[in-house]
Amino acid sequence: MAYIQERGASVLSIVDPDGPLDAVLVLRQTGVLVAGWTRTPVAHEVLTVMAATMFASVQTIAETLGDASPSTIVVETESRRLLATKFGTDELILVAPKSATEGLLRQVARRIVRRELQRASGEARTRASIVVRE
Repeated sequence: MAYIQERGASVLSIVDPDGPLDAVLVLRQTGVLVAGWTRTPVAHEVLTVMAATMFASVQTIAETLGDASPSTIVVETESRRLLATKFGTDELILVAPKSATEGLLRQVARRIVRRELQRASGEARTRASIVVRE
């Protein structure tokens, strides 16, 4: 693994490092990296900011045309397939060679989102159980 940030170990325990994915990023909608993994060392600041910008741009285009803001987008280039999905206050970005099917990316995304939502609800329960008395 080339890069793991904060919650990356938990998120990426789902990802096969020998599988087709080239990058997995969990970021705030502002572009702040929460967890990430890339197959090769890259400038993560550029990836996260541009990924957040891409997602916001597609959402703005959809809304301007009168559609609801999409929660998931898929972008294809000549050689890559990107899937971005919004959940809670975070966004998940998966990048893979185009040979990886959209179905595979959606399946991996569902598993990561499920794990992240379970983790977040566990943290919320832990915080809520604290009682302070004077």
